[in-house]
Amino acid sequence: MLQMIWRKMIRKISKRIVLALIGGMILLPFLCALITHESARTWDPEIISPAGAVGLMQILPSTASEGSEIR
Repeated sequence: MLQMIWRKMIRKISKRIVLALIGGMILLPFLCALITHESARTWDPEIISPAGAVGLMQILPSTASEGSEIR
C-alpha cells in the first residue's frame, strides 16, 4: 500500500518537473529576444531610456511600484 502511494507521488512530481522544464524551454528564447530588443541589443542593466524606463526589460519606475502594492 505504502509503495503504491509512493509511486503515485513520484509520478505526479515527475510530471510537474517535466512540464516546468518544457515551459522554461518555450519561455526562455522569448525572454531573451525581448531583453535584446528592450535593452537596445546591449544587455546593459544600467541603461535608461529617454522615457525613464530602466533595466534590461525597460520598465518604468511607476509601473514597477504599482506591482509592489498588489498583495
